[in-house]
Amino acid sequence: MLAPDFQEIQLQTAPADRANARRQERLLNQKKRDIQRIERDKENTLAEQKVMLKQEARDKDMCEKYQQRYAAYQKEGIKGVNLTTGKTQKLTGAAARNALQGTKENVELFCHQPF
Repeated sequence: MLAPDFQEIQLQTAPADRANARRQERLLNQKKRDIQRIERDKENTLAEQKVMLKQEARDKDMCEKYQQRYAAYQKEGIKGVNLTTGKTQKLTGAAARNALQGTKENVELFCHQPF
């Protein structure tokens, strides 16, 4: 049997596909920017949630304060300081109504419910 004919060929490396390399680099950079944006969004969301929780806690405290004040006003009347004499006295008339109305509005504001 005769040996088959062999032809020796020289393999050459193909030139680098620069357009593909640039496209891959752009995609990689875009992915990095996307990840950074997602991380910033997460941080912003956490910061917003912390602010909201603080606001909710403050509103709850203020709600309780004004509910107690309103109940006390109804039970005991509204007391104020006479600026002329410096003595505490019970308010009557428009002054009492205004104080009660202001407290009622604060209950509505901080308790997030109509009175």
